[in-house]
Amino acid sequence: KRCRRAARRQPSKFAENIMKYKINHVVAGPADWNNFRDKKDTIKDLSYLKTLASGSDKMDTNHKCEVNKILMNHNCKYKVIEGYGQTEGGCANSTNLPQCYVDNSVGIPLPQMTFCIYDSETNKELKYNEEGEICICGPTLMKEYYNNKLATDETLRIHKDGKLWLHTGDLGKINEDGVIFVTGRLKRIIVRYDGIKISPFKIEKIIKSNENVDDCCVVGIFDDENERGSIPIANIVLKKECLTNSTQILLDIEKQCKLELGDRYLPKAYLITDKLPLTKVGKINYRELETENYKLLKEKVLVKK
Repeated sequence: KRCRRAARRQPSKFAENIMKYKINHVVAGPADWNNFRDKKDTIKDLSYLKTLASGSDKMDTNHKCEVNKILMNHNCKYKVIEGYGQTEGGCANSTNLPQCYVDNSVGIPLPQMTFCIYDSETNKELKYNEEGEICICGPTLMKEYYNNKLATDETLRIHKDGKLWLHTGDLGKINEDGVIFVTGRLKRIIVRYDGIKISPFKIEKIIKSNENVDDCCVVGIFDDENERGSIPIANIVLKKECLTNSTQILLDIEKQCKLELGDRYLPKAYLITDKLPLTKVGKINYRELETENYKLLKEKVLVKK
């Protein structure tokens, strides 16, 4: 038998390989599609591209708009479409479609898949446009985690309708048209020492609204001062042409956060970084950021507000 070694994933060569092999159908991640932004001055005709799917993590809205503009300017008739799914759900479970495309959504359920938004505190299914945990029911759900009944019982639960549902751990909502929106991750919610819950996604949205910001990720690190709970730290990537004015930009960002957030919900520090660390599949590596931020705090490089 012949064994062919898998090629190493290289997001930095994504756009180059698309043009080299004139690929028609592509399923990739945000880090791959963002390569079009880096190579926009060398992009040529892309009329052969027909399917442009993005998964594994949510694309930044501004980044996706920029990529779609680059595609359109180079003769591609289609936009990057996002879907949603998990390994536990058998990969993709919903997707946008060329004829059913809703900005900032992950589309509609695939055939035989059912979605609901669930409130774990009340054990009730929520109504349209109410935010809660995304749950999935359908024939592609996993059977169990191998040798881990505790994790299986936490993830796969039978609801009052008698059906087995996958609890994804993601926050979201569904509108009246059945379109699904992912709004965050339950595990990323930052809980302060006094029990107050802080949404990193809300802070990130405010920071990303600054025209000088290219990307942002807010993580929680252990609150040494109170010896429990976490404090939010904002990691900010500025556009290259704005680096010389970083001090003023940070002051503007801090001012905007103060206007839109209560004092108890503000980041404890704003940190400029060259780039956000990624996992092997192109997702932001939150754990690595948490470790790096905590290390900087202990070394007194990162100063709390």
